Amino acid sequence: MDGDAKRAADVAAIRACVETWLEGCRRRDAERIMSVCAPDLATFECHSVFRLDSAAAYRRFLEACFPYMQGDMEAEIEDVDVAVDGDLGVCRYVGRFTARDTEGQTHVSWLRATMVFRRTGGKWLAVHAHLSAPFDPMTEKVMLNRESAFGSDAPAA
Repeated sequence: MDGDAKRAADVAAIRACVETWLEGCRRRDAERIMSVCAPDLATFECHSVFRLDSAAAYRRFLEACFPYMQGDMEAEIEDVDVAVDGDLGVCRYVGRFTARDTEGQTHVSWLRATMVFRRTGGKWLAVHAHLSAPFDPMTEKVMLNRESAFGSDAPAA
């Protein structure tokens, strides 16, 4: 396989890992999410905890969060960019996450995400994930909707 074909295959494999992670989020399926995570996964989460330093801690975090949601979550991403160099790959994207809480109220969040993957034994696994929302430093309010997060530079919906 030549260099371009190898890179394209690596990019596709990383995008498939991200899609597996998203599908796990949509279905509230911790096992599916964990299938693409390395044991030494470190995450910076968008809520509740500042940092998690292992896949086991991340699994506990997910299992604690999922009961607060009803049904499947919507998780759609755009502006996806994947870069690969050797056995490391980075994927960054903007995502819209929609969930209903146990009282039936719908919550929509636009988040920025960066995921780092390492190829080990021929398999790509996430070793780092960072999900965040921008905030307005003047008001100290988190900007979870598209208009406040992107302003006039908002990508088309």
